[in-house]
Amino acid sequence: MITLKSAREVEAMDRAGDFLASIHIGLRDLLKPGVDMWEVEEYVRRRCKEENVLPLQIGVDGLALCDMLWP
Repeated sequence: MITLKSAREVEAMDRAGDFLASIHIGLRDLLKPGVDMWEVEEYVRRRCKEENVLPLQIGVDGLALCDMLWP
């Protein structure tokens, strides 16, 4: 079955994709041999806070990195 998305859902997905892409671009400069994973975690958390994005799944089932959700 095909589920059609509303314009609001598509807009939210577009914003989330743009934000995730910006995280990946920022990680290009950060990720180098010897970088501690906690530095990566702090970077992602800081970016989420700057953009008012709610990180999900942090600490759930041992997950450290986050998914994002806009309020």
